Amino acid sequence: DSGEAAARGAVAARLLQNCGFCYEQIGRYDEALSAYAAAEERYEALGLAQQRAHIIENRGAVLMALGHVQEALAAYAYAEEIYAADALEFYQAQTLINIGEAQLQLGNYMPSLRAFEQAARLFDGLGHAVDRHILLRHMGDAYLMLNLHAEALDAYNQARRGLQAAGLTL
Repeated sequence: DSGEAAARGAVAARLLQNCGFCYEQIGRYDEALSAYAAAEERYEALGLAQQRAHIIENRGAVLMALGHVQEALAAYAYAEEIYAADALEFYQAQTLINIGEAQLQLGNYMPSLRAFEQAARLFDGLGHAVDRHILLRHMGDAYLMLNLHAEALDAYNQARRGLQAAGLTL
C-alpha cells in the first residue's frame, strides 16, 4: 500500500532528522549534515515542504557553527521562501531572525535590521509577544554594531521588561 510506504518514509525521515539534531548538539557536524541531507531527500520525495524547510534551516545552523556564514545565509533564505510560500508566518519569522543573525555576522548591518524588522512585523501580527521580546535582543545587537547606542539600550530594556512581564527570568 502506497499510504503505508509513505508513512514509513516519513518516519524514516523524522528519525534521520532527529539523528541530525543529536549529532549537531554534540558537535559532530559532518554527521549532522549527512543525516539532514538524507532526511531532506526523503521529505522531498514525499512532497513534505514544511518538514523539508525545517531540515534546510537546521543545515543552516550547522553551517553557522562551522563558520560557513554565507552558505548558512543561503540555506536560511531558501527555508524562509518555503515558509512564506506556505504562509507559515511563525516559522518564517523565526527564520528571519536567523537571517538577521547571519547578516550581522557578515557585517551587513542594514540587511540584518531589515530581516529583524520583518520578523517583528510577523510576530506582531501573530500576537507572539515573547518571541517579539526575544527578537528585540537581537535588534539591540544590530543597533550596537551600528553604534546606535540609545536604540540598542532601548531595545535591550524593552526585551528585558517584556520577558520579565511574561514571567521569564533573566
